[in-house]
Amino acid sequence: MSNRLPVHFVRRLAGCLVLVVVAGCRAPEPPPPADEIVARAVDAMTGLPGFAFSIDRSGGPAYIDVDETVSFSRAEGTYVAPDSAAAAVRVVLPGIVAEISVIAIGDRYWETHPLTRAWVEVPSDQAFNPAALFDAARGLPAILLDDLHSVALAEADRPFELEEVPGVEFYLVVADLDTTDLYPLTFGLIGPEVARVQLLVEPGSFLLHRLTITEPAAAPDQEPSVWQVDFWDFGETVVISPP
Repeated sequence: MSNRLPVHFVRRLAGCLVLVVVAGCRAPEPPPPADEIVARAVDAMTGLPGFAFSIDRSGGPAYIDVDETVSFSRAEGTYVAPDSAAAAVRVVLPGIVAEISVIAIGDRYWETHPLTRAWVEVPSDQAFNPAALFDAARGLPAILLDDLHSVALAEADRPFELEEVPGVEFYLVVADLDTTDLYPLTFGLIGPEVARVQLLVEPGSFLLHRLTITEPAAAPDQEPSVWQVDFWDFGETVVISPP
């Protein structure tokens, strides 16, 4: 019996190998335009029932009181669509770092006293309300659509990656942000000057993993304020109840 393979089989095998080589050498798909990436990231965010978030501030102080004695440091919590959030907020007082727990459900808002830890209900428009920050109609999703200017993809001499998400190369979108709408939402913490923003968006899912907002320094002897907002646990929800 001959060990020679049939000619038609050899030709078919060669054709398959050519297809494999061509597919392996094909250039990667070019990224969408930067404004389309932002729009699709907003669609992905507003389509989620919930997610976890953290907000870290570094650089110049961000005071949450008129006497400038209490400064925002960090917040971490959970958002549940359409209007609920629970978070732990770290603040810096003279000589002490304290933590405030906050709960927002619709138009109602509660927070704990930084020293006694007792819960108190306050008007939702008189405090930093994370639920309002992520509101689809007037929060970050709407702001990213309406208030970004000079939107562009950053040129990459190396992949944009996050240590928390190994193996994923993100789109990096950069833009200028008019903070007029963000200023009241953050209870005056961010804005009102134009800020620089960066968005790390996951290809395919278009989920926004990190938003960085850099404000100009308030004075020559101060550092810029940098706000890093991270997102994870996409689609997950928890039960948020009044305290």
